[in-house]
Amino acid sequence: MGKRAKKKDGVAAVGDKPFVYVQLRTFCHATEDLTMVETALANAAGFDLDDDEELKRFRRSLTATRSSGHFNNPIEILEVEMRRSREMRRFWDRLFAEDTVARRLLREADERLDGDLVFWFRVDKQEAAMGDVELSRGEDVVHVRAKVATYPKDREVALRFLEGFLGEAVGEETSPATA
Repeated sequence: MGKRAKKKDGVAAVGDKPFVYVQLRTFCHATEDLTMVETALANAAGFDLDDDEELKRFRRSLTATRSSGHFNNPIEILEVEMRRSREMRRFWDRLFAEDTVARRLLREADERLDGDLVFWFRVDKQEAAMGDVELSRGEDVVHVRAKVATYPKDREVALRFLEGFLGEAVGEETSPATA
């Protein structure tokens, strides 16, 4: 039986892992260089492509699906899904290298968490291709979905865990009373 921890109000986080998975998805349009888009996705996901082992792990985790746009223009949909704690920790560490990202996500946590306990945000694809990770509300992005782990499913408890997680990233204590 899986381990349960952090019981609060009859609801528990699953193990010590605050997220079930983190998925990143982006699109490579016909006018874009596939290698640059893959680099953007890898950088956003926290992979170090200069390290041969990291490059292999990225290649193994990458899925690509061919599709077409409204005018039959070719589109490549690139996705990476992380389920291991180590991979997710690397992703969050990379994302929180700039604490303004964690601060913004903390401020907007309630509006970014849906009823299925999926935390949504976007990373600027052009900046990620250059090695920087910045949030974006634009269209040319890497979409991020992070499924918060609680059992049983409870949005309020998930939001408190998420606020605590993000608060810790910016060095703030958050509690249900202040969140």
